[in-house]
Amino acid sequence: MNYNDVKLYFSFFFFLGLLLACVFTISSAFTCYSTLTYNWPNPEDCQKFYHCAYGRAIEDRCITKLRKFNPKTLQCDWAWKVDCTAVPHLPILYSEVVKQNDPPVGPSVPAHEDVPHHPDPVL
Repeated sequence: MNYNDVKLYFSFFFFLGLLLACVFTISSAFTCYSTLTYNWPNPEDCQKFYHCAYGRAIEDRCITKLRKFNPKTLQCDWAWKVDCTAVPHLPILYSEVVKQNDPPVGPSVPAHEDVPHHPDPVL
């Protein structure tokens, strides 16, 4: 093998490793549940959280070391009040609320044939 072959192999494996690192980073990135605005805990660091807005996640952190992200309240709280292992609840989606409150499906006005015809009153 000459120097150019070694250089070619090195370049190939370097870019392959870089590509795999990018794919792993993208696949492990946090995905927001919906287009609602809410906060979600970072499972790797109790001081960090994701702020979801319009389907996009932005990683954020609680300001001081005395505060951690509380998975129960979905906001920063005093560290001694936070159980980092608590399981958060998904936010209620507006579309789910609307579905639960919708009236039963069916015609709300009788069909034209079913409505008895009354002559217009004479004024």
